[in-house]
Amino acid sequence: LGIVSWAITTLPVFMSLKRDLPGVELVKADDSFAPLRYIKSRAELDLMRRAFAISEKAVESVLAEMKPGMTEFQVIGIAQREIYRLGGEYEGHALYCFCGERTNNAICRPTARKLVKNEVIQLNIGARVGGYSSSVGLPVSFGPLPARKQKLVEFGLEAHLKTIALMQAGKPASAVVREYESWVKGRGFGKFLLYGP
Repeated sequence: LGIVSWAITTLPVFMSLKRDLPGVELVKADDSFAPLRYIKSRAELDLMRRAFAISEKAVESVLAEMKPGMTEFQVIGIAQREIYRLGGEYEGHALYCFCGERTNNAICRPTARKLVKNEVIQLNIGARVGGYSSSVGLPVSFGPLPARKQKLVEFGLEAHLKTIALMQAGKPASAVVREYESWVKGRGFGKFLLYGP
């Protein structure tokens, strides 16, 4: 029996399979299955586009309704409401809204922390449709940011655009990462590099 996602198959699941399927060899099947996921069918692309459209609309509602004093949980509640209202089957991933010092993390769970003015707030909202997830991530703030934070946010946008420029059909992802990391370091932002584009 081939197991896909071998690295994240939990021990209880693995042991249950061994117990319930005596005499069946369990083998790592990631390499057999992964190539089937590389090229998306028209139906898969349609599902991804629908998930993205729902995610975009959920973000629009979040931006229209969020305000200083709300908790990060409340912001995520807006997004969840919209994902389900618009036909999403579930969240595409753990949705996040976080602000302040915690924005030095790439990903973070929401808390009961209240949103404040003049602070970076990171959002990433994603809907799942037909098992496919597409998400929208962006930094926002209520009012102007301090100069240092504004500079970092602006560089984040520049880095996003640079990533798009580096990606080309047939170009190995490893080459994109090497060029991106070199570019980031060359611009003097290497110490803020958590991982590739």
